[in-house]
Amino acid sequence: MRDEHQTRRLSQEGSRIGNPLTNQSKLQTTMAFSIDSISNDTAIVTVGNNLDFRNASEFKTVSQDHVQRGIRNFILDFTGTESIDSTGLGSLFTLYRRLSDQKGRIFFASVSRPVHNTVQLTRAYKIFRLFATVDEAREAMVVNGAVH
Repeated sequence: MRDEHQTRRLSQEGSRIGNPLTNQSKLQTTMAFSIDSISNDTAIVTVGNNLDFRNASEFKTVSQDHVQRGIRNFILDFTGTESIDSTGLGSLFTLYRRLSDQKGRIFFASVSRPVHNTVQLTRAYKIFRLFATVDEAREAMVVNGAVH
């Protein structure tokens, strides 16, 4: 039985898969996104190719871990993101609800055309502020006093 720390580490780094016939294993990376803290309470999430049913649960778990460590503000970098489905949007709204109680924020940056279309269709722009670049989102966080 794995302890909680090992499970979290595997979730963030990948999981070992093996071939029982050759007894060989390789590291299969499962995380399609990365989260980098830029201050005590702010992180930039590079979303990757997709935020959908395949990785939304993992996104939720990892982002919640960061919230528990004190991150209150997230800048989501959608550069190169090809799709976001309802499960991916649901994970973002879950994070939003968690942060709202703590006066946290989620900013969208470098929103790709497919993500922009989804944001427009779902009217998510009423909840999440959109910025042309990550730097513009960072500046807005600083100006609004969100970054400490």
